[in-house]
Amino acid sequence: MQIGGTARMYQIPFFAALCDYVLIGEEMFAAGAYVSGDAQQIGTIACQDWYKLAALILGIIGMLLATANVTVIGDLLKL
Repeated sequence: MQIGGTARMYQIPFFAALCDYVLIGEEMFAAGAYVSGDAQQIGTIACQDWYKLAALILGIIGMLLATANVTVIGDLLKL
């Protein structure tokens, strides 16, 4: 079994052709943190995941407010 990974988009097809499993982008860094067992690296990956979740929630709230035609943020920016 071969596992390959890269953060460079142009190398992904080569890894996909040669390896059984391909780690793309930040999956490679998360796998490295998990395998090493370093608490600081694992904490950094977890923190990044929490920030992504917060950004997703804020985006959904913004989408819902824009759909409901709520202009609170636009009014605050005009001040």
